Amino acid sequence: MLLAYAKLDTGAAVLDSTLPDDPAFGHLLAGYFPRPLRERFPDAIAGHPLRREIVATALTNRAVDVAGVTGLYRLAEETGVPAATAVRAHAIARAVFDVDRLWDAARPLDNAVPAAVQVELRAEVGRLAERGARWLLRQRDVTAEPPLPLGAVTDRFAAPVAAVRAGLPGWLLGAEAEAHAARTAQLQEAGVPAELAAEIAAAPLLPAALDLAVVAERTGAPVDLAGRVMACLAERLGLVPLRELITALPRDRRWPSMARATLRDDLALEQASLTEDVLTLRAGDDDDPRALVAGWVEGWDAAQERAAAQLADIAGGERQELAELLVAVRTLRGLRRRREARRLPRP
Repeated sequence: MLLAYAKLDTGAAVLDSTLPDDPAFGHLLAGYFPRPLRERFPDAIAGHPLRREIVATALTNRAVDVAGVTGLYRLAEETGVPAATAVRAHAIARAVFDVDRLWDAARPLDNAVPAAVQVELRAEVGRLAERGARWLLRQRDVTAEPPLPLGAVTDRFAAPVAAVRAGLPGWLLGAEAEAHAARTAQLQEAGVPAELAAEIAAAPLLPAALDLAVVAERTGAPVDLAGRVMACLAERLGLVPLRELITALPRDRRWPSMARATLRDDLALEQASLTEDVLTLRAGDDDDPRALVAGWVEGWDAAQERAAAQLADIAGGERQELAELLVAVRTLRGLRRRREARRLPRP
């Protein structure tokens, strides 16, 4: 009942927007009709008088199924965007991360794996779509009116994300690599196919692919090198335990949940900024990522050394609650390359 009402409310917002007119959703209209009709009457289908309603219904059904009863509502409320914009970002995230394929991959596992495992697979995929949508909602291309065509935004990120998906397991180091391998093995033992198990195990790390895509654009470095540098930075600075502590923060109420999400996003942003700084030191695209990070550390000035020492002090402390973690993420900014502050002109 709640799912039905969520779809009615979301569907009305989508229909009242320009989303159903985006060419990227043409496949939803064609997919509504049986194959013989699609083959014999393509022009009639394209000009169907209920074209917008059909597209809005199909788009809404999948979005709410993946996001859950309250997912899109929370996304809109917490980011301050209209409901249709939240659905748009969610649709882009699903396309970029191939979420619909992963979501549907759980269906053939009926009676082959425990139902709880199927729910877990879909929950992980749903979180991936939500985190991707939150990141996209910080991009003007997605929130501007009129927005860029959905296909243009998807094309910008699809290839880098695919490269990260393929390379990520090989980039992981230390405890993070062990955790990914253990999670993959656990899912396989439950009956999940090996390839799907590896993808689901990597899903919590995959949102970083969007940051890596931007870093690669800004620096001209290959995504593979950017990803390896980011992994080396995480190991050198102890960012994996820091991320896990943030993820473990309570989210039983609205504001603690929003604080946790904001802190996690800020950590990802700082890690991406530091990755960009390290990549400016490269001499070529074949440079050793460990050597690049080591060279970056050797070039620290006094302020950066103080920031690194403070970060280590917080990590080694007895308490790592919200206050300590907030300071830790803020401390990471002190490791960035020094940039000249913008000065206001004198009157």
